[in-house]
Amino acid sequence: MMKLPPIIVEVFKIKKFTISMIVIISVLLFGLLGPLFYPEDPLKMRYSPEQPPNPENPLGTDSYGRDVLAQIIYGTRSSIYIGVVAALISLAIGVTIGTVAGMKGGLIDEVLMAITNIVLAMPSILLMMLIAAYFKYRDPILVSLIIGITSWPWVARAVRAQILSLKSREFIYLSKMAGLSDFRIAIEDILPNMAAYLFMAFV
Repeated sequence: MMKLPPIIVEVFKIKKFTISMIVIISVLLFGLLGPLFYPEDPLKMRYSPEQPPNPENPLGTDSYGRDVLAQIIYGTRSSIYIGVVAALISLAIGVTIGTVAGMKGGLIDEVLMAITNIVLAMPSILLMMLIAAYFKYRDPILVSLIIGITSWPWVARAVRAQILSLKSREFIYLSKMAGLSDFRIAIEDILPNMAAYLFMAFV
């Protein structure tokens, strides 16, 4: 039987972490595997409206006669999908802009940070409301794009601050002395040292 690394064993001894992981995994399994065990169409109006929980509809029905449990299952799946895609978009934009600004400095840094501040000042909730009112069909991809392109500024600012701190380290000076370009230094030396922070930002 394979043994877990000691550090993982110690982490799982923390009750708050264990309970949190159980909740997160339960939600993921509920959203991803729920339709396999409860293959009910969440949009089909084939039941009596506003029914209380019953054997056929464990959580009852809504005012249109749709199964509430099926709506929750598919809603959870959509929320997970939107969250992951939006986080990837936000992280990609934020890391790119923050890395270029931190590595180049000067005018490029000022321009990129000015753009970041403008996006940061935009009322993202108002933008989402306007787009939702304009588009009759709420496509999950569209929602993910809106969230992703409006939530990257804080990632960019944080990544830039981390890079400015790491640029003063000795191993960065050694890489520059070896003739490595800023792009290679960022990819090979700086970003790997920020892996834990980037994972936290994604979560």
